Amino acid sequence: MEQDPRAPEAPTRVAADSKGPRAQFDDIEVGRVLGEMEWVVTEEMIDTQCAIDADYDVWYSLESPWGGRIAPPQISYRPPRWLLSRTFNVRGLFYRWEMENLRPIRPGVTMRVSARISDKYLKNEREFIVYESEARDPASMLAFYTAMLRLRNTHSSIATGRYVAPRVDGRTMSFQRVDAREHTVVVINYGDAAGSATLAGLPANTRLQRLYPTGAGGDAAASAGGSVSVPAAPLSVQVFLVSR
Repeated sequence: MEQDPRAPEAPTRVAADSKGPRAQFDDIEVGRVLGEMEWVVTEEMIDTQCAIDADYDVWYSLESPWGGRIAPPQISYRPPRWLLSRTFNVRGLFYRWEMENLRPIRPGVTMRVSARISDKYLKNEREFIVYESEARDPASMLAFYTAMLRLRNTHSSIATGRYVAPRVDGRTMSFQRVDAREHTVVVINYGDAAGSATLAGLPANTRLQRLYPTGAGGDAAASAGGSVSVPAAPLSVQVFLVSR
């Protein structure tokens, strides 16, 4: 019996390419974290995106209400795809893309991008995977409030402790929060210049373990008399946990 030449050919799966074995559908797990990357949009990247889209809106080319040019929203497609490709060697047709920008993407701003597999399914004998991503600007107000809420939710003294030893040193304010479980210190510099906070009434020779911001400035130590001077950068907030 001769085969009808008009009949569609059976689909062929490519087992490997120049990057190695192709990922199998069963290998891709829903919930799998695709990692994290640092992403900075440059002026040149915005120029390239405008050329690809043939969209030279004045906001993307010259000036926007947010001060300076901003990036076309569709530029945000790239980092999630890079993270997917780092984890799985996949090829396929781009099907659908959704996004939400809480604020415009501006050149020169460093963002932390993370992604994960959120769903996968079969439809019309085709394999689909869904991945979602989030980009965060560590210096944004959203990141700041998120960090403050996390501290409040994980440290009982910040949430419900009593206020102790409030003090003002120039434009720098400090106070302590104490409950039966722990002791924390908050230092806030409202000024445009560097300042310092003189803390007193701490337990002797205790360590002030930095909770926020992490990795900046290190810890501090109280003297035998229970005092310490903490430097404060302009317009900054610092939170410490008092520990022995």
